[in-house]
Amino acid sequence: KTRFKDFDYLTLEKQLNEVLIKRGSKLDIVKCHFPEKIDEKIFKKISSIKYSFVHVDFDLYKPTLEVIKFIIPRLDKNAILLLDDYNLINQDGVKWAVKDSGINISKCMQTPSGQLICYT
Repeated sequence: KTRFKDFDYLTLEKQLNEVLIKRGSKLDIVKCHFPEKIDEKIFKKISSIKYSFVHVDFDLYKPTLEVIKFIIPRLDKNAILLLDDYNLINQDGVKWAVKDSGINISKCMQTPSGQLICYT
């Protein structure tokens, strides 16, 4: 019943990976309600690696805060954490999650479209 009801993230992931694999890289899209509803096998996998780029798009306070707390210790030096919907009217959850997470906002940059880009 939403504009994304027919969105096929697996096809998107496959198409993006076709390009990235040629460049020696790979993309994993994890569709979940973090941290409560994530496949145990996927959780184990994502817990054991370091990240250079992470794009978070949960829109809400609790899952955003939880994923920030999960991902920060797993970021490589000079990694980028992109948080969607940081500065949108009537969507304060992400902003409060960033504030409560302790992210050093002075190492971040807001985009005109309301995203927050943080550098480690």
